[in-house]
Amino acid sequence: RDHIILPAGDDEIILPGNVITDSVVVYENGKRVRTYNIRNIAGPSLMGSSLSKIIEWEPPVSSSEPRDISIEYLVRGSYWRSVYDAEITGEDSVRLIFSAEIIDTGLDLTDAEINLLSGYIVTDDFITEEIQMNLTQNNIGYLSDRGVTDTSAGTVVSGEHYIYPLGNMKISAGDQKMVVLSENDFKARRLQVWDTRKGNKTEVVYKIVNSSGIPLPAGKVRIYEDGIYKGSDPIEWTPSGGEGSLTTAGVSGIRVNRGETEEATGTNRYDKKRYFVTLEIDNYTEMDQNLIILEEKNRYGSEFKYSQVPMEQPGNVLRWEIDVPAGEKTIITYSYLTD
Repeated sequence: RDHIILPAGDDEIILPGNVITDSVVVYENGKRVRTYNIRNIAGPSLMGSSLSKIIEWEPPVSSSEPRDISIEYLVRGSYWRSVYDAEITGEDSVRLIFSAEIIDTGLDLTDAEINLLSGYIVTDDFITEEIQMNLTQNNIGYLSDRGVTDTSAGTVVSGEHYIYPLGNMKISAGDQKMVVLSENDFKARRLQVWDTRKGNKTEVVYKIVNSSGIPLPAGKVRIYEDGIYKGSDPIEWTPSGGEGSLTTAGVSGIRVNRGETEEATGTNRYDKKRYFVTLEIDNYTEMDQNLIILEEKNRYGSEFKYSQVPMEQPGNVLRWEIDVPAGEKTIITYSYLTD
């Protein structure tokens, strides 16, 4: 949104070339201008773009007073994304620093009021990076009480939308500006997970409880423990009072292996086959280990038989929660028939 005072007479306003033309709205002296012309001009401009747009319209008839002009428009190339640094500080605690990275490839901003909007937002005119949550994070679930969004630090637009006001800032075209929005110690649930769809490896997932008072938007998290970088992982949109997920590498002292064999139930090639699945967990550590196992259930199978009966979750997922004693092996087996 731009506000300027023009002298009386015919004038032109130059906007950067990345303006979305059909989003331009012009007001003069508080009234919307109904007819105006927009044309492109090539060559360097004061706005830092090689292509600019000129907006022109006829001033009020026989007006000799200064003209109070407001223009609103959308631009491509100016956006922001959330960036997080997470430090694992204990079995049940995570320190999370939430920053905004503002990228401005479009225009110079001087003393501009900046508000950051986050949430599930439809931006048909823009290319956005959508954070995709992995299967493990979704399947291990959340606390039943997601809490209520606290609006004390910003403005809720509607539903899962939120505005972070930054006040007035200067950002030049081509700049990337980093702004820390919050820094908090969160309580966390530490879960060890083996999702067999990802192969023979375990993961540690920290379910953090967002007690910051503001929503945490979806973004990339860089995770550290004892000052050592342990990888990056996405965090989903997490309302105040809700849970978010951080995934790190698993415990090296836990080895897992999934095996599957098949056996014909008759001599005819059209006879059903019985499949035998073995899930082996070796605990080489000196401590008892709790492990969540996620396994995709064969949707065409029947007559399932389990050595330990799992919970069945939405999405055709089998789930076991087991304790593996220190230095010991635990084996889960099951079988099923298919055509």
